[in-house]
Amino acid sequence: MLSCVLAVYGCASTGADASRNAASAAGLEVGTLQAVAAQSAQAGDFGQAIAIYQRMTAAEPGRAEVWFLLGGALLRNQQPEPAQRAFEQALRLDPKLSKAYANLALTHLAQFREAASRAIGSDQVSDANRVALRLLLRDVDQALFPARELPKTDLKP
Repeated sequence: MLSCVLAVYGCASTGADASRNAASAAGLEVGTLQAVAAQSAQAGDFGQAIAIYQRMTAAEPGRAEVWFLLGGALLRNQQPEPAQRAFEQALRLDPKLSKAYANLALTHLAQFREAASRAIGSDQVSDANRVALRLLLRDVDQALFPARELPKTDLKP
């Protein structure tokens, strides 16, 4: 898309104008990519959104907001470890990006859910720890899924 946009701009101008037009086209490209990625994520096509955000972070690695958006798409695609890395990168670039802290915390809760579920099913975990983990899972599920049906978990003590 960028090459098409640049071709249109490049044919109409030369020199300094071409440089300004290329920068303007690149901005248009970023805005267009971000809109397509957001639409993809909203439609549930997280793979497409992730691919676009990864392309954007490769092109402009200093944009904290894009790292944040990548983390969100990864988290919604049930990829908490890469999401964690994306949120941490967003925070390295902009420590005042408070919403990244919130999503990083949610990422840790998703990781907790997975680890706790595995531990509960293990014969190496004491009954007391299994009960504690089930109670914590119930609380985490209520926090993560307040308006939706909760995932199926065995909450029996």
